[in-house]
Amino acid sequence: MNPICRDFLGSWNLERHIDDFLLGHTGFFTGQATIIACDTNWKYSETGQFTIEDQVPLKSERQYFWFPNAYGFDIYFDDHEFFHRFKIPRNPKINDSPTAHHWCDPDDYHVRYDLRSFPDWSSIWQVKGPNKSYRLRSTYRRRYF
Repeated sequence: MNPICRDFLGSWNLERHIDDFLLGHTGFFTGQATIIACDTNWKYSETGQFTIEDQVPLKSERQYFWFPNAYGFDIYFDDHEFFHRFKIPRNPKINDSPTAHHWCDPDDYHVRYDLRSFPDWSSIWQVKGPNKSYRLRSTYRRRYF
């Protein structure tokens, strides 16, 4: 296992900004993410409030399974279907940000992770398809108790 993987375990304050280019809406998610070790896989869970512009906030939750390995993580949806591979650079503070891709016919998902300020980190997803065109910018900040 990549030694940096263990540094992702724990709780994170999570903020997400969503730009929907097709509908012209902006959304926000504010909540927490938790990554816990469970045998060979780790469970990623997030929960919080999702708001689109002036609408009433909605409770939002999602889960993934992260499998740590020598290069970073293989990430699976909660139904155990493969999602993408998250490679951690040898020195995240100075290296290029890792990227990944997920094709979900007919939609194309691209992500760029930024670990240069770790333990604070972020991801930017660009999603395009016949009925989708949006960007998700997520920022994670370590929760200290």
